[in-house]
Amino acid sequence: KAMEFVGRDVASVFPGYGSKKWKGSVISYDRREKTWEIEWEDGTGSTCETRETMQAILVKRRSEEKATKVKKEKGEKKVKKATKVKEEKKEKKEKEEDGRKTKMKKKKKKKKKNN
Repeated sequence: KAMEFVGRDVASVFPGYGSKKWKGSVISYDRREKTWEIEWEDGTGSTCETRETMQAILVKRRSEEKATKVKKEKGEKKVKKATKVKEEKKEKKEKEEDGRKTKMKKKKKKKKKNN
């Protein structure tokens, strides 16, 4: 599974080197050391030791970007739908309460008339 990163593009900002995002490629994986070797656009190299860091600096492929966008949109739709359902329930409850209050007022008026 570690080999899945080899050949992939990466990008990262480095403290002390401004806000530029440096681009590079994962050129190899050392099974013994459990590290990935990255070659940056300026010809320098670095080693990455954790899967989390690799996932953070990977440049997503278009298909991954699209899948992420679709998931985000679906999530937003679910939130909107849940919010709408919640608001509809609240409105229904308020209408029911208003209806009860109106009935109670009518009963009170009727009682006053009868007394």
